[in-house]
Amino acid sequence: MKIKPIFFKKSFLDLPMWFWLSILFFSLAKIILTNGQRLFPLPQAIHDDRLFINLANSLLKFDWLGHYNNLTLAKGPVYPMWIAFNSLLGFPLLLSQQILYILSVAFFILVIRRAISNQGLLLLIYVVLIFNPMSFCDGVTTRTIRENIYPALTLFIISSATGLFLSSRKHAKNTIIWSVSLGVLLSLFWLTREEGIWILSFLVPVLLYLLYALYKEKPHNWRSFLLIYTLPFLILFFSTTLISTINYYKYGIFSVVEFKNKNFLDAYGSLMRVKDKKWEHYLLVSREKRNMIYEVSPTFAKLQPFLEGNLGNNWAKNAAQNLNLSNTDEIRGGWFMWAFRDAVSMAGYYKNGKSAMNFYKQLAQEINLACEEKKLDCFPRRSTMAPSWNNNYIDFLINSTKNSIIYTATFDGFMAMLSETKGNKKDLDMISKLTNEPVYISEKNPALKISGWAFQPDGPVSLSIKNKDDQLEPFTFTPQKSQDVYESFSKQGNNFEQAKNARFEIFTDCESNCYLSVKGQGVNGEKIPLDGTIKSSSAQGIYINIDKIKKEALKNSLPDVSDKFAALKIRILNIIASIYIRITPVSLFFAFIIFTFLSFKKSSWLNPIYLISAMLLLAVATRIFLIALIDATSFPTIMSGYLSPVHPIMLLFISLIFILFYNYIFKKDER
Repeated sequence: MKIKPIFFKKSFLDLPMWFWLSILFFSLAKIILTNGQRLFPLPQAIHDDRLFINLANSLLKFDWLGHYNNLTLAKGPVYPMWIAFNSLLGFPLLLSQQILYILSVAFFILVIRRAISNQGLLLLIYVVLIFNPMSFCDGVTTRTIRENIYPALTLFIISSATGLFLSSRKHAKNTIIWSVSLGVLLSLFWLTREEGIWILSFLVPVLLYLLYALYKEKPHNWRSFLLIYTLPFLILFFSTTLISTINYYKYGIFSVVEFKNKNFLDAYGSLMRVKDKKWEHYLLVSREKRNMIYEVSPTFAKLQPFLEGNLGNNWAKNAAQNLNLSNTDEIRGGWFMWAFRDAVSMAGYYKNGKSAMNFYKQLAQEINLACEEKKLDCFPRRSTMAPSWNNNYIDFLINSTKNSIIYTATFDGFMAMLSETKGNKKDLDMISKLTNEPVYISEKNPALKISGWAFQPDGPVSLSIKNKDDQLEPFTFTPQKSQDVYESFSKQGNNFEQAKNARFEIFTDCESNCYLSVKGQGVNGEKIPLDGTIKSSSAQGIYINIDKIKKEALKNSLPDVSDKFAALKIRILNIIASIYIRITPVSLFFAFIIFTFLSFKKSSWLNPIYLISAMLLLAVATRIFLIALIDATSFPTIMSGYLSPVHPIMLLFISLIFILFYNYIFKKDER
């Protein structure tokens, strides 16, 4: 018996071949157009792009997440795993991420076809979703950050949950498949970002509906279905436990990320519970509050030289710059959290996970005890990163919620362009090789390479590049082993263990009026000019030696012949985005009006499309409120990256509501 090739069949998966050919056409169109975009890594962004690149490189070296420091467990491991896996496959990173998003949309179409039989409408949903402007927005999709895959993972979860929602309670095997897929996808989603709890606003209603239906129908195998419905959460528990166990074995800390570790949350929460004499927006742990805590907490007092020194001043300037403030006296908003962790590291407590967590535990105990003994005026005990509530937040929250809705509906923050990145050639070549993507480097991008070694006998040193105003300049830092330095000191009778890993290479674009800042434990550190006037120093107990300062000119890694076609593709993408920007706000408004109208029709309440739409709207509202809450209380979050998972859900809601209204007007019953 001969088997006909798929494209000679009349249908595939109960859908006609014209439908699949259309899907293929629009998918290829999306891939071809986005192929004009360029990777835009920021190797100097040590908390974002650089962190994920470093973690991916460690995974490829079979060293899990690499050497332990205050950034190793700062963010979830899934995106570094994705980069590493993609690197092994040899796929260009941007291409694979576009394919992932396309597959997530196609997956939803395969699921929802059980509720929508009209192939034309299914194709319309597909086209609307894959050309979502935020799926090709520069920065969100062109940097090496986890927002690249977060919208796709969100769609995959919604699709699996919808499949479970639409599954029959007569066939347990099919339901198991949906349940297991949801568990696996939920685990990947949960291990990508730290605030994954918002997706429960979609999953919990699905689960409640299934449990209610199970109660009403009372099938003979109801116990089996009850177990099946709990499978996603059992798989999630197993996944997080597995990652936590690996981290415990490797670093001595049983957590996926430190921001969810009880000891860290207790410590940060204890700082937050201390009352300030005067409330000020975005000022979570003021200098005045810190001074009060130093008096009652010997552990926190160990951070004083750093939080009140250059480290704290630099973070204060960074916060003020991002908030457009002229006052640089305070470390505001979420920037304090990073300053706090940097200070703990500089104080020498990030040797391993156990040491760091013991520090946080001791700090929390001391502050909470001081609160109980009335040495400090405090709010109730808390274990969270959220600040204590103040009624002054209400106006900010209302304004942030309004701005979040407008920002999302209008695709504010969208941009598609031919990006040029900056950085040293060595770093960018490494990133290009890892991601299998060419990197377009600005011709106006000379780099200064500083090589040498630096160490402090009794603790780690911190190196950075600063300008004449003592502000941080972009730089990349590569540590290297230095057995030769260790042996040189050993011959003099000094066995300094820190000298074994003292060498470094630093690249920066700052050529004039800049210096190398070398800080050690308990000392302010040294300032080494980049003009070559100082070659070595051993002041303040820090040994420093500069081997070479050399300028390196960088060249493009993309052929010029591609520019003409790339520019045309980008122009087309911008035209597509402009259509969405004009149509979506009006469509969303009418979709909400229609949804409200249909909500008063009892016939809608049992319609699966209506119920799915309602859960989608709840998920959109939850994510927007979460982002608005953080924006109102902690730091600015109304931006493309944080809101990117909302856009495909919003477009789905609009599409399904209009289909539902179409069926209502023409009295069409979908199966």
